[in-house]
Amino acid sequence: MLENDPMIYDRMNERDHEQIIYCRDRKTGLRAIIAIHNTTLGPALGGMRRWAYKSEADALEDVLRLSQAMTYKAAASDLPMGGAKSVIWIESRDTAPTQEEAVAMARFVDRLGGLYIAAEDVGVNTQYIDWMADHTKHVMGGETHNLGGDPSPYTAQGVVNGMRACLKHTGADGSFDGVTVAIQGLGSVGWKVAQIIAKEGASLIVSDIDQERVDKAVDTFGATAVSPSEIISATCDILAPCALGGVINAQTTLNTGIVAGGANNPLQDPFEDAAAL
Repeated sequence: MLENDPMIYDRMNERDHEQIIYCRDRKTGLRAIIAIHNTTLGPALGGMRRWAYKSEADALEDVLRLSQAMTYKAAASDLPMGGAKSVIWIESRDTAPTQEEAVAMARFVDRLGGLYIAAEDVGVNTQYIDWMADHTKHVMGGETHNLGGDPSPYTAQGVVNGMRACLKHTGADGSFDGVTVAIQGLGSVGWKVAQIIAKEGASLIVSDIDQERVDKAVDTFGATAVSPSEIISATCDILAPCALGGVINAQTTLNTGIVAGGANNPLQDPFEDAAAL
């Protein structure tokens, strides 16, 4: 049992998960959790998130919410696939990915025999996928040993399309000229969103836990930098959470009319917080 947490079966029942697989590789120190939410429509697809979680409970909560969301995404996209996700729990943000770690993860994925198809998410790049692809065929998103490539340009364009639709819904013409967008997180998706909308005339407010990314955005786009604690409450036309989830709750002060970002599960509680909004 996790500290201050219900039993694992209770957690599975909350969101109707089929399987939770804990993975540990003694040689590399790999710690991972694979959550398979639903395979009604087919094999479960979902990215691997490599992150320095504060606790095992945080890692488990993230993988459960992410895998459930993947089921809905696959169904909404009319794909013959189910939903899953995996998280790799690293010691710190400075823990570099290695080929040995990727191979260990590939072996755990391969043991599931195609029930879970792994892909990229935060902290995992095409090189990591290619390392895995040498040891399992149940992975996608590589460049040299595997098909798919970096998905972030497509995700970013999808986020921008969603923003544009939201602007039109408010009665605007969908142009970003003169629109202020606050972007939380300048990783692969957040940075590409910034590139697209800056070219179309958007004014940017940015924040990231990596100060170098923030400085680069200020230099490249003329963005206004704010601290991570300020970005969610920034006054803007569109708030774009593009980092991790759970950043908006009932106590959050929002100074925007539109929330449209690339982050999964931006609401801390999908039911209570949605009702509050």
